[in-house]
Amino acid sequence: MKAFIENKILFPKYLGFMPYFWVFSLILMSGQLLSSESTLNLLNILLVIIFLKFYHDGYLLHRFIFVDIVIQLVIATYFTQSFPSTGGPLFFIYTAWQIGSLPFSRKRFLRFYFLYLITILFCTLDKIIQIPFTLHNFFGIVIVLTFTFGSPLASRSLGNSYRRGYRMQQNNRRLETIIKQNERDRIAKDLHDNIGQSFSIITLKAELATKLIEKQPQNALQQLKDITKTSREDLNLVRKIVANLNEKTIASAMIEEEKNLSIANIRQISINEQTSNDWPKNIQPQIARTS
Repeated sequence: MKAFIENKILFPKYLGFMPYFWVFSLILMSGQLLSSESTLNLLNILLVIIFLKFYHDGYLLHRFIFVDIVIQLVIATYFTQSFPSTGGPLFFIYTAWQIGSLPFSRKRFLRFYFLYLITILFCTLDKIIQIPFTLHNFFGIVIVLTFTFGSPLASRSLGNSYRRGYRMQQNNRRLETIIKQNERDRIAKDLHDNIGQSFSIITLKAELATKLIEKQPQNALQQLKDITKTSREDLNLVRKIVANLNEKTIASAMIEEEKNLSIANIRQISINEQTSNDWPKNIQPQIARTS
């Protein structure tokens, strides 16, 4: 059941809320269009349902997406011819924005774009020619044609901007993961290089003290004192490594504050932040603590 809902009803998550808005407006527009008839036409209702089905499938980016778009254009042509003045041409808008919002290559987008233009001009050109030429009608025709030609282009620009933002967020999350992993690797290397050798020395001295404790107790006592001294030095070294780990850089402080401000819908803007990358590491934590 869950798989059916995700594949047949819901839209891909990367598209966000936009497709649901278009479907909702399409249902409202279709209801207004069908209510203009004196009697309920089951064929028109069925065609609206079919249009919704192929509109949904068009966002799934499968190999037969050409069929989805062609069927939408055919149904839009039918409603344009049947309801030219009560909203029929609006069906083309949904297909136009879908063509532009999908991540097609430039060549494939132009192919669908020209198919869309040929279809809509075929449906509307004869009606445009029949309109009496007045200044009011001229501006109306210009507005309609501008919106007709520009809708897929505007949608493609908007979709590209959204995808760039989505990829940027993904890359930021990946970089955060890489930075955290690199920090863990650095700490592990520091502990291995600094503490590993000391533990080896402590082990050797403990074994030596065990052997000397009966025959040479003074030497054994000296070995135990060395073990105590080495342990204290190692403990201080671990504390120093942990202290360095907890110190913030200006960059990490800015990232943390940006997350906190975004919760309150406050936008963070910094000026010349990149200059702080070259500042000494012993200065950055002090400045970061003041944020």
